[in-house]
Amino acid sequence: MIMKRILFILIVMAAFFTTEAQARRIPVGEHQKITKVATLPEEYETNDGLHVDLGCMYTVFEIAYIPVWTVDKGEIVCFTEQDKGSYYVIDPETLSSIKADLKIDDLNSLIHIPFWDAYGGKLVVILIILLIIIYRKGKKRMKREEQAQNAESAES
Repeated sequence: MIMKRILFILIVMAAFFTTEAQARRIPVGEHQKITKVATLPEEYETNDGLHVDLGCMYTVFEIAYIPVWTVDKGEIVCFTEQDKGSYYVIDPETLSSIKADLKIDDLNSLIHIPFWDAYGGKLVVILIILLIIIYRKGKKRMKREEQAQNAESAES
């Protein structure tokens, strides 16, 4: 009786207090990301006069913004802070001047993928799978205990 009353109240509340729901698809797929690895001197800028920095561009496969795995290991590109969506491939001449300005022999040594994108998503996925397994085992154990109690009470 109490459950019916609670269910009735919930249905009435849902009918009177609903708002328009805007369903959005869960993003799934490969996404390119750029992380800043070095600040270049002020003389490095685009044709529009925007300052560029060095970044590591890499691709991750994401499910609901959780990076499940890294598709490629990344490459060094130039990008602007103002327009994160665009990047510039470095030509060999600019590459040698950047190496000289930063005093670095190998720019590939700057490639670094953040922990969350490299490992964080994998840990979350493993944790979710473990929680599902634990939940199902607990449910089976409770069912066995209930059956044992029913069999025990039927015998007495």
